[in-house]
Amino acid sequence: MTGPSSEEPLSSQMTPLKILVAEDDELNRELIRVFLEPHGYQIDTVHDGFEAVAAVRSTDYDLVIMDTRMPGMDGLEATKAIRALGGRYERLPILAFSANILPDQVKRCLDAGMTAYLTKPFTPESLSAAVGRWAPPPAPPNEVLAAFELHAGREAVCGLLRMLRDQIIAFQVCKPSEAADVRRRAHALGDAAAALGYGDLALICRKIDQTAERSALAWILPAAFDAAAAVSLRIDAELQRTIIV
Repeated sequence: MTGPSSEEPLSSQMTPLKILVAEDDELNRELIRVFLEPHGYQIDTVHDGFEAVAAVRSTDYDLVIMDTRMPGMDGLEATKAIRALGGRYERLPILAFSANILPDQVKRCLDAGMTAYLTKPFTPESLSAAVGRWAPPPAPPNEVLAAFELHAGREAVCGLLRMLRDQIIAFQVCKPSEAADVRRRAHALGDAAAALGYGDLALICRKIDQTAERSALAWILPAAFDAAAAVSLRIDAELQRTIIV
């Protein structure tokens, strides 16, 4: 049995990814479901750490969103229990979900075995960027790239994607304290992303370009970095779809 052709669209090579949401607040559970299901994720929910551990043992999830404070067994203890199972459970991405973003709490989450951090309240952009970094959804065909390829050829498209990836790398080392440089790079990256059909990244870059207050800039920049990382993964996958590298 042979695998899929390297020329197939990436979306035809992927199946919906499974995400477990462990959160005791019903509204938060449903908000996450509403935001993520349209992007091709299969969402299961539980309301405490005991149920989270049981669910992970019975289903092969691609990602867990774990509230840090839940009745019975909290998210940190549940994460330790999952990691103790060994094997694939040691590699399962687990996002800490909490309103407490103080350094000591972040350290406690990482020490417990959590992979990264998602803050409350979340926005659609911050949620999709954080989740997409660890469990990128099946991406629909990029019609813009398809049009470029039709008229200019595959090699030209790969060259454009490499240029965009270089811009992403330069953007990801920006410092929030250097607001003018952040806005300049975000402006250029947003234009390039829009031109190549990566609208989500273009949108958040435009928000940065239009943000006047430095405090607001510091708040939105991590979400932009996550969005840029997600696009970088899509670029890598698109480049691997051809023998031209």
